[in-house]
Amino acid sequence: MLRIRQEREQRGWSQARLARRARISVSDMSRIEGGWLRPYPNQLRRLAKALDWPAQSADELLVMSSSERPVSDQQTDSAAWSRGGVSERNDL
Repeated sequence: MLRIRQEREQRGWSQARLARRARISVSDMSRIEGGWLRPYPNQLRRLAKALDWPAQSADELLVMSSSERPVSDQQTDSAAWSRGGVSERNDL
C-alpha cells in the first residue's frame, strides 16, 4: 500500500474527498494510489498540502508504507513447508 493511501485512510477520507481537497480528478487519485500514475509535481504538492504533509517530503507519499512489505514466493513456500501446510503427493 502506498503511503498516500495509508495517510488518507488514517484520516477516514475517501479518494473523492482527498481529490477535491487537492484539486485533482478522482480518476487521477485512484490511478495515483494504484501506482498507475505518477502525479505531476504541482499535483504532488497539492496532495501533500491537503494531507498536511511536509512539502519537502512529498515524494515519500508515493513509496510503499513500512507496515506492508512484499514477501517473496520463496519465503512463502518455505514457511508453508515448515508448518506442514504443503504435502508431497506421490499419487500423481
